[in-house]
Amino acid sequence: MVDAYFLNTGNLERAAAQLESARRLAMMLGDEAALVEVEGCASDIADRQGHRAEERRASLAALDHAKRAESNKWIAHALVNLGDSYLKTPRPSPNPSSIPNKHCPLC
Repeated sequence: MVDAYFLNTGNLERAAAQLESARRLAMMLGDEAALVEVEGCASDIADRQGHRAEERRASLAALDHAKRAESNKWIAHALVNLGDSYLKTPRPSPNPSSIPNKHCPLC
């Protein structure tokens, strides 16, 4: 799909260019399984660039294509990538004053 060399050496522009060629071909062929891989690679590139919203979009698109391909293997793969996306997304810490303290008689 995308040459791992470009990803591993940080040549993300070249990897993204290869990815677009692969996306066009997979769309032209209507190959849902290939589109799972394309979106998985897009998610990987976005992750390496620190673009969390794009990473999440690509992960969700990969899951959508996996469901259309009706492949448990690709669904599992897409769910793992989506889970990774959620784990990398920072969440705001709760305000300590909004958490009830059961040991405090004033709360």
